[in-house]
Formats: sequence, C-alpha cells, structure tokens
Amino acid sequence: MRHFKLTFMVATFCLFVFLGPRFHHLPIPIVYGAMSDEVQKAWLDEVTEILGCHCGCDLTFKECEQDDPDCQLRPVIIQKLPATMESGGPSLVELGGCTCGCGYKLAECQEKHKDCTQRPRIHQQLKRLAIKYGYEKSFLRNSGIHISSAERTMFSEAVKGRASLLYVHKEKNGGKSRYMKTLLKFQKQYKDRLALIPVSLADKKDKKIGRAHV
Repeated sequence: MRHFKLTFMVATFCLFVFLGPRFHHLPIPIVYGAMSDEVQKAWLDEVTEILGCHCGCDLTFKECEQDDPDCQLRPVIIQKLPATMESGGPSLVELGGCTCGCGYKLAECQEKHKDCTQRPRIHQQLKRLAIKYGYEKSFLRNSGIHISSAERTMFSEAVKGRASLLYVHKEKNGGKSRYMKTLLKFQKQYKDRLALIPVSLADKKDKKIGRAHV
C-alpha cells in the first residue's frame, strides 16, 4: 500500500512535468554575468508572457501590448525589466502584476490576495527563467522567492531537454530505499530524456515542491 501511494505521487508529478508548458528557445544556454543582446531579447520575450501589467487591464505584458496599445505604464515597466538582472536592481515581483484579475503587483497580491491560485504559478515560471538565464542569485536577492534544491535540479534538467521524474518520500533516508533503487534502474533506461530527482518531505525547503508546477 505504501509503495502504491508513492507510485501514485510519482506518476502525478510526472504528469505535471510532461503536460506543463516547456521552455522556449531551448538552444539558449544557461548564462552567467552580462546578457548578450540576443539572449536578453529572448529573456524579455519570455518574461513579458508571464508577468502581468498592473495598469488595470489584468493582462500579461504581451497581451496588454495587443489589447491596450495606448497603455502608458507598460513601456515604463518593460524599460526597467533588464535592471532586474542586477543584484541591487528592482524585483520582478515588484515590477510585474498578477494576472489573476486582482489588478495588483505580484508583491501586493501576496499581501492582499493570499488565496490567489495564479500567483504561485507565476512564481514557478519566474523561477524557471531565473535558472534558465543564469540570474538566480539576483532573482533570489531581489524577489525573496525561494528556489528549492529539487526545483533547481528539475528546471536545470528542463533547460537541457530532459523531463524530471520526482520521487517524493517522507523518510529522511528514503533516497536510499529499495524502491529508490528500482526507480534508478528505470531512469537508467531513459537517461537521455529523464532525470530522477528524490524529494524529501522531511526537508522543509522541498516540502512545497508539488505546489503549482506548470
């Protein structure tokens, strides 16, 4: 029964990973330091599809550009987005809005709309971009959003084109269990396409790993 529950949890997480939206522009490497113009353009294209414009339209920046071409706030915010790469730069959660319909910035939504289901999804997408484009340290310092070790591994593998199989267990030594050895054999057959990532619920940092993965 215990193994059945674990198998169900693993299968559920696999569905999130396989059915969720993939990284775009996979050939772009994880970069460190200053971005080239080409990489920065790709990053801005992706981030404007995630963040909302809090001018009152409750749309992403990309949608706002199409539906509200006269918006005066959007160009000002977009101009500041590259500065989020800097350690002392503005935060993405302070610049971008939540697309849940509340009309708040992401940071305001966290305080005023705690039951929001869209904001955690946006946070996960921003974490992926932070790892993909190599500005994780600045992102963590500026946003205050934690990236767990399992998320870091999972998103890094996604950049490489490999899906993640998450083995969720409660015990601290679950990563060395007989069941884990069985999963390792399975992963070995698909090592070019699949990464096996143990997630311990005993680790507080990874406890929320299953929430809002899209």
